[in-house]
Formats: sequence, structure tokens, C-alpha cells
Amino acid sequence: MIKHIFALLALFTLTACPATTPYATLNVSGMSCEACSTSVTNNLKKISGVTDVAVDVPSGNVYVYAPNDAQIDKKAIQEMVDKSGYKVESMTITKDQK
Repeated sequence: MIKHIFALLALFTLTACPATTPYATLNVSGMSCEACSTSVTNNLKKISGVTDVAVDVPSGNVYVYAPNDAQIDKKAIQEMVDKSGYKVESMTITKDQK
């Protein structure tokens, strides 16, 4: 049983903290629980090109992961967060745009 708990914790850590640089970093207001995180994550993953999303609820930071050559519209990210019921306070695209 203990081994299963540690395995789940390790899996969660790897999933929540991808090792690559995020495509975009957002600060989102209004999130307060895991259900908030799940809603934002699921909606952002619907955007073509998004490969992963990590959410830090206490800080409100959301990290959107995509390939270096991805062309993701900032408006699409904004719309999906809005659809989740939250507000993007700031957004920084950290991957080079072509």
C-alpha cells in the first residue's frame, strides 16, 4: 500500500512539473481548488498544439506547454481560461514565435 502511495506521488510530481520550458506562463485569478485546476487544464488542452498544462493553484500560475514551433494564438488561451470561469491577469509567451 505504501509503495502505491509513493508511486502515485511520484507520478503526480512528474505530471505537475514538466521538465521543459513552458510555451506560455499565465497568472490566473479566481482559482481556489483542484476542481478549478482541472477545469482550466482540460480547456487549455483542447487548443491545438498544447501538449501539457501545469497549474499551481495557490500562486495562480498556469504553465502551458507546446512544441517550440507551435503557433498558438494568445486569444485562444485567453478564451479557454475565460470559458473555465477564471480571468487571465497576465500572460507571457516564453517560446519564440515565428
